[in-house]
Amino acid sequence: MDNKSILFVYAHPDDESFSAGGTIAKYAAQGVDIRLVCATRGEAGKTAGVCEVEELGACREQELREAAKVLGINQIYFLDYRDKEVSMADPFAITVKIARIIRDFRPQVLITFGPDGSSGHQDHIAVHNYTLAAVRLAGQSHVPELPVEPYRVPRVYYVNFTSRIRKALGRLQDWPEPDTLIDTSAFNDSKLTALKCHRTQSGSYHKFLAMGKDKMAYYLRQEAFLLNKEYSVCQTPGGSDLFGECTGREAKVK
Repeated sequence: MDNKSILFVYAHPDDESFSAGGTIAKYAAQGVDIRLVCATRGEAGKTAGVCEVEELGACREQELREAAKVLGINQIYFLDYRDKEVSMADPFAITVKIARIIRDFRPQVLITFGPDGSSGHQDHIAVHNYTLAAVRLAGQSHVPELPVEPYRVPRVYYVNFTSRIRKALGRLQDWPEPDTLIDTSAFNDSKLTALKCHRTQSGSYHKFLAMGKDKMAYYLRQEAFLLNKEYSVCQTPGGSDLFGECTGREAKVK
């Protein structure tokens, strides 16, 4: 496993750009193979006058594909669930879908939402639960629905915000501070361009702008993550690098 790889597992188009756009662009520029799982096409979001309501899913899919090109995402896996209905999915079916992607791709790093879904959104929380179940399932032997060889993900991170940004966004829940901070200051333009690709979600973009110039600059300068030690083979967080000292050899199932 000499080639580095990251799998992001999110709920909606735009989750990738708002939470980790700078990180994606930075690692893509280093040649890291980056892929994205998106549970829905965001059909229940707002249109911002860009399209008709019935066109929103297709429109947001295209927005995501445009943002992916800007950031350097190599492949998008749509799970084809409905926006705001992910928590109603068959738990085993969606877990198997994600676990199959994990086994096929064999990422060295997997990033998803934390237990609070980052924003409290029910789809985000559901994706968190299903993804952890998939990480566990992907590492187990003798799963008939998963014919590919078992694989244990070296590092599983939650996307996170520092308390300063959480407060600026009005997210006041008590949540551990991140243990891994990625310097994304050289990729501000890529992140902002990707954010602007999500034209239907301009309202969310303006929420970030409303934080003020200083906090917005801080938000663009670094992105934060928290290692889930329970589900990671490598127990030490990356610090300033998502990969740290973990080579991937630890992921082999014994």
